[in-house]
Amino acid sequence: MVLLVATLAGHTAAAAEKAWEVYGRDDGMVGDEVISMDLSDGVLWVATTWSDPNATEPELEGGVSTVKAGNRSFTTYRPNDGLAHKKVWVTLIDGDRVWFGTFDGLSMLDTDKLAELGTFDVKEAWTTFTFKLEDKQIAKDIYSLALQGDTLWFGSNLGLGSMNTDSYEWVHYGVEDGLPGKKVQAIAEDGNLIWAGTDQGLARFDREKEEFTVIDIPSKATGGDVVTALAADDESVWVGTRAGLHAMNKATEQWTPYADEIPGSFVQEIAVRDGEVWIGTIDGVGIYDKEKDKWKVMDEGDGLASNDVREIRFQGEDYIWIGTAKGLVRHYPAAVFGQIIQIIIIAVVVALIGIAIVVAKIKFFTPSPEEIERRQKVKEIRQKRKEKSKKGKPPWEVCGGQPKKELCSRCKYNSVKAGKLHCSKYNIDLE
Repeated sequence: MVLLVATLAGHTAAAAEKAWEVYGRDDGMVGDEVISMDLSDGVLWVATTWSDPNATEPELEGGVSTVKAGNRSFTTYRPNDGLAHKKVWVTLIDGDRVWFGTFDGLSMLDTDKLAELGTFDVKEAWTTFTFKLEDKQIAKDIYSLALQGDTLWFGSNLGLGSMNTDSYEWVHYGVEDGLPGKKVQAIAEDGNLIWAGTDQGLARFDREKEEFTVIDIPSKATGGDVVTALAADDESVWVGTRAGLHAMNKATEQWTPYADEIPGSFVQEIAVRDGEVWIGTIDGVGIYDKEKDKWKVMDEGDGLASNDVREIRFQGEDYIWIGTAKGLVRHYPAAVFGQIIQIIIIAVVVALIGIAIVVAKIKFFTPSPEEIERRQKVKEIRQKRKEKSKKGKPPWEVCGGQPKKELCSRCKYNSVKAGKLHCSKYNIDLE
C-alpha cells in the first residue's frame, strides 16, 4: 500500500502547474484579441488587436508580440517599429526570420539582426514586401502563409503567390491560372503539393506539373465552398469552411463530413498532430481522436478565455496554445490528470488510514484470552445475583414492620425524618 501511494505521488508534479493560463494586454501584448500566432523552438509570436471599449470613437490598435513560451513578459512591435500594418492576418516563424501577412503587404523580421540593434534602430531589422505587377499591387491583404523548403507561399485577396526566401523572386497565380476563387484564405503544404483554400472552393497545385486541379467539396450548405482553414496529414486533407469540416482521403479522394460532432460550423483553424486533429471554431474547440474515431469538445466552461477560437499551436507533447477573441490561452492537459491523481491518492490514503485503525484495534484493543475469561466470570456472578434477587420477597415484606438492619439497608422505604431513620412503608421510626 505504501508503495502504491509513493508511485501515485510521483505523478502529481503535473498538478503543480495550472491546466489553463490566460495571457493578454496586462502581460504586454497589444490586446486580448488574437488574430494569428506561431510557435517554434519554445518561442511564441502572437498578433493581437485592441480598441478602447469606453472611447466614443475607438481607434484600433494592433501589433505583434513575442515571448519565450512559459514566461509572462511579452515584447511588442507595432507599425512605428517597422511592421507593415497593425492588423496581422497570419504569422509564420522561419528560423531566424518571422513572416507576417498583414492588411498592407508582407513583413519580415530578421531576429538575428534585431538582437544586434539598439532600441531606436529596430526598423532596420524589418523588411516589407509589396507585390506589384505593372505598378498595380496584386497582393495587399496577405491572409495565409506556408513554407515549403526555400519557397514561401502566400495567399492574398487577389490569388496565390510563391517567393524564394533567398532571392526574393516571386510568382503570382490567379483565377486565370486555375484557382476557383481569387481570395486565398488558407494554404497547406503537402510534399510536392500545395493546397489552396479560396472563397469559391479548394484547389490542389502540383509543383512539378505547374498546374491546378479544382477539388469539389461535397457540401450544399451556404458557405460550404468558402474555405477558411486547411491542414494535411499522411492520410487526409482536412478542410474547414464557413459551414463545417470535411476530410478527404488522399489515396481514394473519398470525403468524410463532420457536422454534429464539432462544436460550431464556422471552422477557423485546423491543427494536426500524431493521432489527433484539433479544430477551432466560433463555438469552441473540437478534438478528434483518429484511432478511437471519437470527438470531444472544449469551451469556456473548461477554461477557454473565449469560445471564438482563431489559432492552435502545439508545444511538444505537453502544452497547447490557443488564440481566442479574448486572450491567449496555454492549456496543460497533464495538470487535469494530476488533479485526478491527487484525488485518487487522497482516497487511497483515507482507505489506508481506515485499514490501519482496524489493524490497531485488532492488535492493541482486543482483550487477551485471560481477560476474556475474567470478564465472563464477572458477568456470570452478576447474573446470579440478579436472579437471586428476583427469587425472594422484597425487604419490606420480609420485615413485616419489624425493622432489621440488614433489611433496612436494602429497602427503598428507608428515609430520614426529624433526624431519625424512618420507615415510610409502615410509618414508624427506626432506632
